[in-house]
Amino acid sequence: MSTDYRRTGLHQWHVRGILLLCCLLAVALLTLTFPRMVSYAAIAPAAKVAAALDLGFPVAREDIVAAENAYTEALAWSPRDARILYGHARIARRLAYYAERQPEGAGQASLGSADFYRQKAIQSLRDAAAAAPANGTVWALLARTELDRGAVPRDVTGLLNVARLTAPSRASALLLQHGISMRHWREIPDETRNHALANTHLLWAKPDLRPVLIESYLAGGLEARSAFRSDMKLRPGGLEQFDRQLSTSLRRRR
Repeated sequence: MSTDYRRTGLHQWHVRGILLLCCLLAVALLTLTFPRMVSYAAIAPAAKVAAALDLGFPVAREDIVAAENAYTEALAWSPRDARILYGHARIARRLAYYAERQPEGAGQASLGSADFYRQKAIQSLRDAAAAAPANGTVWALLARTELDRGAVPRDVTGLLNVARLTAPSRASALLLQHGISMRHWREIPDETRNHALANTHLLWAKPDLRPVLIESYLAGGLEARSAFRSDMKLRPGGLEQFDRQLSTSLRRRR
């Protein structure tokens, strides 16, 4: 009987030990995942704003401000989450766009300066690059934002090289490199410029990217536009299609 009692007691201690271990693991898992859960819950209301930016749709200024507040709250919980950092940078860039265009004397509704928001975007992109160094889109957007803030092309050559090496065929990274190359044709290294322009006809195959490519074309000089058109000829009927859509876009602006 005593032997059975000892065995029963030992079994109970094993069960208690296993239950305690499970509880400790559950607490540890919750501790690790809770900040991430709170962060993504915070940015959930900004999902429509992020989707509009992806598609190039206009977004109301008050919605952008609310989205930036949501991302700031999320970063307080998850300061090293690359996805949240990248999303915050895009929101901050759009706020810089609005800040440049706000009327003078806007009063309490006024935004901060464009440079203020661009610096916030740059910091978030630098942190995102540190958290996800293989994300070429982050490096390319960092290069674009540095240029928007006043850097010269040679200062972002390293960033563009990393973008080219880490995301050689990702459309989002290529589109940014393409726009930079068109705007700064003579200052961008040949290998970066050639890589971006060699994919023009492939990017044009995606209808949702065509308005962005037209903007890049219009921002370029004569040499850049000539290279753009040469690459479009590689797609059967591509140049003709591009000219028709370009003409339509220009008519809408009148």
